[in-house]
Amino acid sequence: MQEDSAARPARSRSLDASGAEDIWEASRRAVSVLLEALPEAAPLVAELVEDCGEEISAGCIFGELAGITSTLLDGAPDEEDEERLERIFAAVETVATTPGVDAVELVAFSFLDGLSPGALVRAQPYLGPRTEELLERLTADELDLEQGDERA
Repeated sequence: MQEDSAARPARSRSLDASGAEDIWEASRRAVSVLLEALPEAAPLVAELVEDCGEEISAGCIFGELAGITSTLLDGAPDEEDEERLERIFAAVETVATTPGVDAVELVAFSFLDGLSPGALVRAQPYLGPRTEELLERLTADELDLEQGDERA
């Protein structure tokens, strides 16, 4: 799959260490996986890039996706919304289980923690096993953003 330039996160500072390059590579990988699993998110990514005037991080994209998901869950989802929610959570689960992606940062802190409290409760039936585990650890305050949870 050819990577769209909108899916590549920005480099807001010069990379002087291979660790920083690894972080951006993991961010690009997460966005690529998200877009492959949820192609309808491409306009969201493109809009965010246009609004910011540059490429953006995966965390920002997952935060925006959380806002959209909260809106769907906080309303009275119809059949079309239900299907959309299933696709969103399936894509998030795919990202959460992708090697080399920091699921703690993106799925737990950017997506799950970005859901409204009511949406978080209503999200339970949509959660995959890894996403559910991350939510349990997040609510138990067992996650540390600094340590990450990148799966090799």
